[in-house]
Amino acid sequence: RLRRLPAETIDGHRIELQANLEIPAELPLITQAGAQGIGLLRSEFLFMNRESLPDEEQLTETYRTVIEALAGDPATVRVLDWSSEKDIEALSTAGLVPEYPYVNPAFGLRGIRLLLRQPELFEMQLTAILRAALAGPVRILLPMITTVSEVRAGRDVYERVIRRMRRRSERLPDPLPPLGIM
Repeated sequence: RLRRLPAETIDGHRIELQANLEIPAELPLITQAGAQGIGLLRSEFLFMNRESLPDEEQLTETYRTVIEALAGDPATVRVLDWSSEKDIEALSTAGLVPEYPYVNPAFGLRGIRLLLRQPELFEMQLTAILRAALAGPVRILLPMITTVSEVRAGRDVYERVIRRMRRRSERLPDPLPPLGIM
Protein backbone atom coordinates (compact mmCIF):
# COMPACT_ATOMS: atom_id res chain seq x y z
CA ARG A 1 0.00 0.00 0.00
CA LEU A 2 3.02 2.30 0.31
CA ARG A 3 4.55 1.60 -3.11
CA ARG A 4 2.97 4.64 -4.79
CA LEU A 5 4.29 7.04 -2.16
CA PRO A 6 7.60 8.77 -2.81
CA ALA A 7 10.64 7.13 -1.25
CA GLU A 8 11.62 9.92 1.07
CA THR A 9 13.22 10.26 4.48
CA ILE A 10 11.47 12.14 7.29
CA ASP A 11 13.66 15.18 6.60
CA GLY A 12 12.63 15.23 2.91
CA HIS A 13 15.61 13.52 1.27
CA ARG A 14 14.43 11.54 -1.79
CA ILE A 15 15.79 8.04 -2.27
CA GLU A 16 15.82 6.22 -5.59
CA LEU A 17 14.57 2.67 -5.09
CA GLN A 18 15.59 0.16 -7.71
CA ALA A 19 14.89 -3.52 -8.17
CA ASN A 20 17.08 -6.58 -8.55
CA LEU A 21 16.16 -8.62 -11.60
CA GLU A 22 16.98 -12.31 -11.91
CA ILE A 23 15.05 -13.00 -15.14
CA PRO A 24 13.16 -10.79 -17.63
CA ALA A 25 9.84 -12.40 -16.66
CA GLU A 26 10.09 -10.35 -13.46
CA LEU A 27 9.99 -7.02 -15.38
CA PRO A 28 6.29 -6.31 -14.66
CA LEU A 29 6.99 -6.62 -10.93
CA ILE A 30 9.40 -3.68 -11.08
CA THR A 31 6.77 -1.08 -11.87
CA GLN A 32 4.23 -2.78 -9.63
CA ALA A 33 6.66 -2.43 -6.74
CA GLY A 34 7.27 1.24 -7.52
CA ALA A 35 10.96 0.78 -8.39
CA GLN A 36 12.75 3.38 -10.49
CA GLY A 37 14.87 1.08 -12.60
CA ILE A 38 17.09 -1.91 -12.01
CA GLY A 39 19.88 -1.66 -9.47
CA LEU A 40 21.17 -5.14 -10.34
CA LEU A 41 20.40 -7.09 -13.48
CA ARG A 42 21.98 -10.49 -12.98
CA SER A 43 23.20 -11.76 -16.35
CA GLU A 44 23.67 -15.37 -15.23
CA PHE A 45 20.18 -16.30 -16.47
CA LEU A 46 21.45 -15.83 -20.03
CA PHE A 47 23.95 -18.63 -19.51
CA MET A 48 21.95 -21.05 -17.35
CA ASN A 49 19.71 -23.93 -18.41
CA ARG A 50 21.31 -24.22 -21.82
CA GLU A 51 23.94 -26.44 -23.36
CA SER A 52 25.84 -23.76 -25.31
CA LEU A 53 26.85 -20.17 -24.70
CA PRO A 54 24.55 -17.43 -25.97
CA ASP A 55 25.93 -15.40 -28.86
CA GLU A 56 26.40 -11.65 -28.93
CA GLU A 57 23.10 -11.04 -30.75
CA GLN A 58 21.13 -13.02 -28.16
CA LEU A 59 22.77 -11.06 -25.34
CA THR A 60 22.18 -7.72 -27.08
CA GLU A 61 18.53 -8.47 -27.78
CA THR A 62 17.82 -9.59 -24.22
CA TYR A 63 19.55 -6.58 -22.67
CA ARG A 64 17.79 -4.23 -25.12
CA THR A 65 14.38 -5.71 -24.28
CA VAL A 66 14.97 -5.12 -20.57
CA ILE A 67 16.30 -1.59 -21.07
CA GLU A 68 13.44 -0.60 -23.36
CA ALA A 69 10.90 -1.93 -20.84
CA LEU A 70 12.28 0.52 -18.27
CA ALA A 71 11.21 3.49 -20.43
CA GLY A 72 14.14 5.70 -19.46
CA ASP A 73 14.78 4.43 -15.95
CA PRO A 74 18.36 3.19 -15.47
CA ALA A 75 19.57 -0.41 -15.45
CA THR A 76 22.75 -1.69 -13.84
CA VAL A 77 23.89 -4.79 -15.72
CA ARG A 78 26.29 -7.08 -13.92
CA VAL A 79 28.44 -9.07 -16.30
CA LEU A 80 28.55 -12.80 -15.69
CA ASP A 81 29.26 -13.67 -12.07
CA TRP A 82 30.09 -17.35 -12.16
CA SER A 83 31.26 -19.15 -9.05
CA SER A 84 31.56 -22.81 -8.20
CA GLU A 85 28.18 -22.97 -6.44
CA LYS A 86 26.46 -21.98 -9.72
CA ASP A 87 26.11 -24.91 -12.08
CA ILE A 88 26.10 -23.34 -15.52
CA GLU A 89 26.23 -26.19 -18.00
CA ALA A 90 27.04 -23.96 -20.99
CA LEU A 91 30.23 -22.74 -19.30
CA SER A 92 31.26 -26.29 -18.36
CA THR A 93 30.51 -27.58 -21.87
CA ALA A 94 32.62 -24.79 -23.38
CA GLY A 95 35.47 -25.73 -21.01
CA LEU A 96 35.50 -22.27 -19.40
CA VAL A 97 35.25 -23.30 -15.74
CA PRO A 98 37.27 -25.68 -13.58
CA GLU A 99 35.95 -29.19 -13.06
CA TYR A 100 36.52 -29.08 -9.31
CA PRO A 101 34.51 -26.78 -7.02
CA TYR A 102 36.14 -24.49 -4.51
CA VAL A 103 35.33 -25.17 -0.86
CA ASN A 104 34.50 -21.49 -0.45
CA PRO A 105 32.95 -20.11 -3.68
CA ALA A 106 34.09 -16.56 -2.77
CA PHE A 107 37.68 -17.63 -3.45
CA GLY A 108 39.39 -18.82 -6.57
CA LEU A 109 38.19 -18.48 -10.13
CA ARG A 110 35.07 -16.40 -9.78
CA GLY A 111 33.41 -13.29 -11.25
CA ILE A 112 35.95 -10.92 -12.75
CA ARG A 113 38.76 -13.47 -12.46
CA LEU A 114 36.91 -15.91 -14.73
CA LEU A 115 36.11 -13.11 -17.19
CA LEU A 116 39.70 -11.89 -17.33
CA ARG A 117 40.82 -15.45 -18.14
CA GLN A 118 38.16 -15.66 -20.83
CA PRO A 119 38.48 -12.26 -22.56
CA GLU A 120 36.32 -13.27 -25.55
CA LEU A 121 33.41 -14.00 -23.22
CA PHE A 122 33.96 -10.74 -21.31
CA GLU A 123 34.28 -8.66 -24.49
CA MET A 124 31.16 -10.24 -25.99
CA GLN A 125 29.14 -9.25 -22.93
CA LEU A 126 30.49 -5.69 -22.88
CA THR A 127 29.82 -5.26 -26.61
CA ALA A 128 26.25 -6.52 -26.18
CA ILE A 129 25.65 -4.18 -23.24
CA LEU A 130 27.03 -1.18 -25.14
CA ARG A 131 24.83 -1.94 -28.16
CA ALA A 132 21.77 -2.37 -25.95
CA ALA A 133 22.57 0.84 -24.04
CA LEU A 134 21.49 2.82 -27.09
CA ALA A 135 17.96 2.08 -25.82
CA GLY A 136 18.37 3.79 -22.43
CA PRO A 137 20.59 4.58 -19.47
CA VAL A 138 22.85 1.75 -18.35
CA ARG A 139 25.61 1.15 -15.83
CA ILE A 140 27.95 -1.85 -15.94
CA LEU A 141 28.88 -3.76 -12.80
CA LEU A 142 32.06 -5.84 -12.57
CA PRO A 143 31.55 -8.77 -10.17
CA MET A 144 33.61 -9.94 -7.21
CA ILE A 145 36.42 -7.42 -7.42
CA THR A 146 39.11 -8.05 -4.81
CA THR A 147 42.06 -5.95 -6.00
CA VAL A 148 42.78 -2.65 -7.72
CA SER A 149 44.54 -4.57 -10.49
CA GLU A 150 41.24 -6.36 -11.30
CA VAL A 151 39.51 -3.00 -11.64
CA ARG A 152 42.27 -1.76 -13.95
CA ALA A 153 42.20 -4.93 -16.02
CA GLY A 154 38.40 -4.76 -16.32
CA ARG A 155 38.60 -1.11 -17.38
CA ASP A 156 41.28 -2.00 -19.96
CA VAL A 157 39.00 -4.63 -21.52
CA TYR A 158 36.09 -2.16 -21.53
CA GLU A 159 38.18 0.52 -23.24
CA ARG A 160 39.46 -2.03 -25.79
CA VAL A 161 35.86 -2.95 -26.67
CA ILE A 162 34.95 0.73 -27.07
CA ARG A 163 37.96 1.36 -29.34
CA ARG A 164 37.07 -1.67 -31.48
CA MET A 165 33.47 -0.53 -31.83
CA ARG A 166 34.63 2.97 -32.84
CA ARG A 167 37.03 1.53 -35.44
CA ARG A 168 34.08 -0.39 -36.89
CA SER A 169 32.00 2.83 -36.90
CA GLU A 170 29.43 1.27 -34.58
CA ARG A 171 27.14 3.59 -32.68
CA LEU A 172 27.89 3.95 -29.00
CA PRO A 173 25.67 5.36 -26.28
CA ASP A 174 26.35 8.92 -25.18
CA PRO A 175 27.33 9.07 -22.41
CA LEU A 176 29.12 5.75 -22.23
CA PRO A 177 27.88 3.54 -19.39
CA PRO A 178 30.01 3.95 -16.26
CA LEU A 179 31.72 0.94 -14.73
CA GLY A 180 31.05 0.02 -11.12
CA ILE A 181 32.33 -2.79 -8.93
CA MET A 182 31.11 -5.21 -6.29
